[in-house]
Amino acid sequence: DEWDATAEEALATDPPFTLALHPHLFMDVHRYARAKRILRDHKEDNLKFLPDTAHLSIAGDDILQAIQKYYKRLAAVHLKDWTPDFGRHSLRYARGFLELGRGVIPLDDTLRLLDAKKYKGWIVVEQDHPTTSPEDAARSCAAWLAARKIMPSPSVERLTQLRQRKTITRVADDWPRDKELEFLRTISAPSGFDLSACAGINSGLIS
Repeated sequence: DEWDATAEEALATDPPFTLALHPHLFMDVHRYARAKRILRDHKEDNLKFLPDTAHLSIAGDDILQAIQKYYKRLAAVHLKDWTPDFGRHSLRYARGFLELGRGVIPLDDTLRLLDAKKYKGWIVVEQDHPTTSPEDAARSCAAWLAARKIMPSPSVERLTQLRQRKTITRVADDWPRDKELEFLRTISAPSGFDLSACAGINSGLIS
C-alpha cells in the first residue's frame, strides 16, 4: 500500500523472496514516473518491476513503454482489462474491470511486445470484478488466452466439476507432496501463520 525503502535491504538477505515494485491506483506508488525513480535508485537484482496493464493504463501511463524499458527487470506482468464506463473515482473505478478482451486496455499489444522480447516469466491474469459468475468469467478469460495460443482451450467438463465443489479442492494429482508443503510454507511463513491450522493438510487437501 505504501513504499517502504527499508524493505529492499531486509528481503535481500532472506531468499527466496523477490522484491518487486507494483504500481497500483490510489496507492503510494501509482504512476510510472514515480516507479522509474524508485527503480533507478535500487539495484536491478534487488528490486524487480511488476507492472499491471490496467492500473498503469488507468493512471494515464503507457504500459507498453513501461514494459519496453524494464522488460529485463520484470518479476511478472499482471494482465487485466478495464473499461472507463464507471470513471476513475476511487469508489467506482474497480467496477470497470472486465474479462480479458472486453475493455480498452491494449492486451494484445502487450502480449506481442512480451513475445517479441522473448519474455519467459509469469503472466498473471487478474479478474477483480467479474460481470458474470466467477466460473464463467474464468472460462471467458481462458478462452481469450486459448485463442492466442497461450494456454489450452478451457475444459467445460473440468469447470463444471469445479463449480460443483465447495470450499475444499484437491491438489492436482501430479503435484508432488513435498512441493505442496513447500508452497504452503512459503505463503504462510511471512505472516507467521500456523501451518498446522491449514484445513486438510493431513489429507492432501487445501482450502
